[in-house]
Amino acid sequence: REQRIRRLNGGRPYQYLKQSVFADQRNSGYIRAYYEAVPDEAAEAINRAVALVRGGRDAEAVALLEPLDDERKWNTLGVAYFKTGRRKEAIVCFERAVKAGDSEAAGNLKGVQAVE
Repeated sequence: REQRIRRLNGGRPYQYLKQSVFADQRNSGYIRAYYEAVPDEAAEAINRAVALVRGGRDAEAVALLEPLDDERKWNTLGVAYFKTGRRKEAIVCFERAVKAGDSEAAGNLKGVQAVE
């Protein structure tokens, strides 16, 4: 194939490829990438807690989320706290979730503060 490209149109296409494309390739290295799929255990716990809250098992959701060290938990924990009557803790959780950028938490915070 290379010989056919070298002869094509007096070698002009080959010269173009050699100067424009192959020049960069000549000095390139090879990269071999490896990755390992690591489960996101915090996300799994938060999703379980959401299911618990939806099922009315709010105390179980609180017990699951309280020891979790992850910023994504705050909105769900706030909902669970509010539904178990722990309004002050819910407000703190919603405020932390808002700081972390959770847009849904802002609405929950307003709703809890309106209950006053």
